[in-house]
Amino acid sequence: MPESTPTPPARPAAVIVRAVIGLAALGVAVAIFAILKATQPTPALAPVEQTVRQVRVLTVQPAQVARAWLGYGTARALRSATVAAEIQGVIVERPASIEPGLSVEYGDILVVIDPADFIQRATQLEQAIGALRAELRGLDAEEASLSNLLEFAEAATALQQREIERWRAAAARSAGAPVELERLERDLSRVQREEQALRERLSLVPSRRARAEAQIGAEQAALALARRDLDRTRVIAPLSGSIQSVSVDRGERVAPGAALARIVDLSRIEVPLLLPVSAAADVQPGDRAEIRAEGPIAPVWTGVVARVAPEADAASRSITVYVEIAQPREPRPGDGPRLMPGMFVSGRIYSESPHAELVVPRNAIDRDTALVVGADGVVSAAPVSIVHYLEASLPHLDPHETQWAVIGAGLSPGQRVVLSNLDELRPGAQVEAVEIGAAEGGAQ
Repeated sequence: MPESTPTPPARPAAVIVRAVIGLAALGVAVAIFAILKATQPTPALAPVEQTVRQVRVLTVQPAQVARAWLGYGTARALRSATVAAEIQGVIVERPASIEPGLSVEYGDILVVIDPADFIQRATQLEQAIGALRAELRGLDAEEASLSNLLEFAEAATALQQREIERWRAAAARSAGAPVELERLERDLSRVQREEQALRERLSLVPSRRARAEAQIGAEQAALALARRDLDRTRVIAPLSGSIQSVSVDRGERVAPGAALARIVDLSRIEVPLLLPVSAAADVQPGDRAEIRAEGPIAPVWTGVVARVAPEADAASRSITVYVEIAQPREPRPGDGPRLMPGMFVSGRIYSESPHAELVVPRNAIDRDTALVVGADGVVSAAPVSIVHYLEASLPHLDPHETQWAVIGAGLSPGQRVVLSNLDELRPGAQVEAVEIGAAEGGAQ
């Protein structure tokens, strides 16, 4: 087998030549790139124009507005009644219309208690009074008869006395028998006793009459009570309203004081609101009030302050203001929710005494923050505290706005509050402020 011939090693001079040629080519390429970059023309730059957005602003200044006071309370019916039994007995009637939730009018029968015992009692008393009146008539007849008999007895006594005087005169002349005189004197004594007995019987007639008349008075009083108890067997509604509850049914026995039904008049609702004691100087009867119930719908009822409690509660540092609200007793088509007794509500009392307050349009506040524009036109955020909201026309601030927020802290007079483009602006933005207020109001 033939042997392979070994490859001769590369010559060092050839390697060096190739390296030099490569470096020279790379240098030429770099030089060409540098020449092209140096000779590249510079493009003309257009000036950058900054866009500034115009926004409507309102300069904050004090305005005379009525103060609103916030309080909480529980509504209650101004007129309600728990009807109780006044007598004892068994319920014999309950109309079908007497059910919770239904309406009743004043005088409607709620239940009837068995009247049989009371009718019998009244009948007995009427008969007793009749017997006593008959006794009085008998006393009148007896008195007249005794008066006549007394007159006859007095006449007989006088006649007997004259007869005795004649016999005594005759005896003095010795013309009369003593025995006959004695008989006449015995007859006179008998007639006088009869006369005295008649006088005594006649003198007793006035006392017997007075006793009978007193008995008649007592029986008449008892009869009046019996008739009143008889009337109480028909338990009637003491007011017009809606039935809250009925506690008895036919066949049940009730005792005096037992609750039978409860009636509530929903036409007049009263809400005692607890307000800060500082409201005592502003809130007066007749001030407007708005009552709001808690819940997703949060209905609002309008009422007036009926009265203010004369004393403050030292523990809670509050006063009680009574708000009265009128509403239909029966719901009507299209009416909103009714204010029900027992509902926990909040209320705002709008005082008729105005105060100087800082106000801004309600829609200028977002999550208790207002955007204000400084003298340099830069927008910044100002956290604010809102005392209350109000609905009013303040043309010297904004001739078109009616919904306002009264600011307690966070803004100062002279600051400019942003009213437009609130969803686009952010703190730090440059804007052009366009003032509204007196000038715009005058243009209108």
